[in-house]
Amino acid sequence: MKGKILCQVCKTAITKTLFWAKGYRFYQCSNCQLIRIFPFPSNQSLGSTYSQKNIHGDFLKDNPQVKFFGRLPFFESFFNFYLGLICQQRVKQVLMLKKGGRILDVGFGDAQFLTRFNNRHWQISGIEINELLAAEAKAKLKGADIYVQNVQNIKLPRHSYDVITLWHTFEHLKKPLKILRKMELALKPKGYLVIEVPNANSANRHIFGANWQQLIVPEHLFFWSQKSL
Repeated sequence: MKGKILCQVCKTAITKTLFWAKGYRFYQCSNCQLIRIFPFPSNQSLGSTYSQKNIHGDFLKDNPQVKFFGRLPFFESFFNFYLGLICQQRVKQVLMLKKGGRILDVGFGDAQFLTRFNNRHWQISGIEINELLAAEAKAKLKGADIYVQNVQNIKLPRHSYDVITLWHTFEHLKKPLKILRKMELALKPKGYLVIEVPNANSANRHIFGANWQQLIVPEHLFFWSQKSL
């Protein structure tokens, strides 16, 4: 490794290797606990990954945690039920902040979250790099502003959104601090930014290490803890 790797958050030199996974090294900052992949995957590699409908499939099908639980009876039904509960909880979190207005979901995936806001109280917008998922969302969400673009390149209108959400999107971004500044400018003066990420300090991460189901190599570039956020 040539030169120093600096933490994106606190600029501390990172030297601690946690583990290797799928040919990538994972470092952790000794100061703020941020975990990052090294080296960053190429844009070409990520572009190929994000063109698939199930972008996490290759990693998850070989993951020991997923394979173990996948063998349990009724796992798929239970898992889909669980995902529905998570989506419901996310909607409740937003409605506690605002009862209506303009909402932007960054990296909306299957758009299940945005569909819950498809009513007269909300004007909905979404950003999704995956063309297949974006096309499905356009068909479901008539009248929504759907942007098929990388959030790191997109130009958003200033002071336009009441709520911006990033549900498990922030860990995918190569320049997270730059995106935070972009989101700040896009929010209305009393708007809210809601970010949910895998917990880098979770018991699962400590126990399973390179086999942690949230690792998802190479799409997940950073892992945040309460301290690093």
